[in-house]
Amino acid sequence: MARKVKVVNIEGRGEVTVKEVSPYGMWLAYQEKAGGMEELTAMFNDAVTPGFDEIKTWYPSEIEQVIDAFLTVNESFFAIARKLKVDGLLVEIGRNMSKSLPELFVDSYKKVMARLPGLTAGAISSPPSKP
Repeated sequence: MARKVKVVNIEGRGEVTVKEVSPYGMWLAYQEKAGGMEELTAMFNDAVTPGFDEIKTWYPSEIEQVIDAFLTVNESFFAIARKLKVDGLLVEIGRNMSKSLPELFVDSYKKVMARLPGLTAGAISSPPSKP
């Protein structure tokens, strides 16, 4: 059986390819990185194209579609983790990720706001004069 793959079309962003995570690839990510977000980013980049650096700037509704595809494609991986009773490790990874997500969304918000025109953009109008 081949590695599971799902392609999701995100409106305005294009195609996102989500692949099944290999346990060995996950193990390698944890061996090479210092801790926390670095492991998740390495695992994410192995399984999702475009990578984390691009997707982290997207809106939550767009990211949710990628996460849904990731969970669907990797359902066997999570089932094995439950059977081996290592799903607690996955919960801990999720907790570490949730600590980083607020910073991620703040950073994304700043990037979006920097692209929007300011309050003074556009035509200047004056209040109607009184007769």
